[in-house]
Amino acid sequence: MKLYRLIYSCATSAFAIAAGAQVPTYSIAMAVSEDFGIQGLNNQGDVLYQSSDGYHVLRSDGSSAVFGNTVSGGAFPFAVPTGISDSGVCYGLAFTPNQGDGTRAAVWTEQSGWQVMPIGPLKSQGVGVTATGRVLCRGSDTLFGEPLNSGWWQIGSNPVSIPGNSLAMGCNSVGDAVFTTFGGSWVTRANGTNQTLQWNGVISYASQISSNGLICGIVPRGFSGLPNVQGVVWNTDGTVSSSVALQAYGNFTDVNSSGLVIGNSRPSAASWDDAAILYSTQLGVIRLSSLMTPTFAGWKFSSANKINDRGQIVAVGTAPGSTETKYVLLNPVPEPATCASLGLGLIALLRRRRRSGE
Repeated sequence: MKLYRLIYSCATSAFAIAAGAQVPTYSIAMAVSEDFGIQGLNNQGDVLYQSSDGYHVLRSDGSSAVFGNTVSGGAFPFAVPTGISDSGVCYGLAFTPNQGDGTRAAVWTEQSGWQVMPIGPLKSQGVGVTATGRVLCRGSDTLFGEPLNSGWWQIGSNPVSIPGNSLAMGCNSVGDAVFTTFGGSWVTRANGTNQTLQWNGVISYASQISSNGLICGIVPRGFSGLPNVQGVVWNTDGTVSSSVALQAYGNFTDVNSSGLVIGNSRPSAASWDDAAILYSTQLGVIRLSSLMTPTFAGWKFSSANKINDRGQIVAVGTAPGSTETKYVLLNPVPEPATCASLGLGLIALLRRRRRSGE
């Protein structure tokens, strides 16, 4: 396995790209073989990835933790993480050597190790954790079937069911959570209110929610006669913030608090080459490959999976001239305005030094 840490220190700078600012550019901070992958990224800039010696949490403050997939005791002795919350809790699923026995939602912390949720359907997993430790879970009563999807909050050992035949998609730290059914999507806010998510009265499917409650999703092609997929962003009150026509096959996968959205847009089901996109109301739809700095020009990205409030992106792509697929962490390059302010700061410092030397 090859793991490249190129310039991760840049990821710790506390800035976020504001939607509506100039077109951002990106550099590659980390590249991991697709055999292992990058499983998670939170808004603090902590990265969850796998290598040959286990799972790693590389924190933005420079510290790190390594852990395995062994669960102490219980009927589900193995576990894998699929994401990391803003509080640093890794969530995912626990399983048995015989996959036919199903899975259970599980979480990992450096203090307690793996903990498996005490109940759940035959196939379930954790999809998010709030700042107070509530775990958002989803599952199905049939191992490979979709008709009996369910979503619930796990609060300690107590499950709190979500009304309806819902598939939990994700949540943020404050407890806003997005759910999807065959009949559409809705968000349950931390204050207990529910908001139906539609586009021009048409059924829509939400995929993820940001730290401040923005939501992204799609209206599938064919709905209401649409020839292509419609990407949609919803405001914190459930109204449509913006929408854009994607190609015949496309998706919005994640959104950050600035309204930057990632996803993919492709003309056919098999056309994944260079499909990853970045979108905002001001920028429109831009191929992620076109935003790379000259050092990383020529990279092509098939998908973009996660974006945080710092503007960092987890994507899947290939280097120019290579056929090896890698998971990559993309860091936004500081804007010229930021560089200008740094330059002014240096000038002021030099002036002070000159005066003190006179």
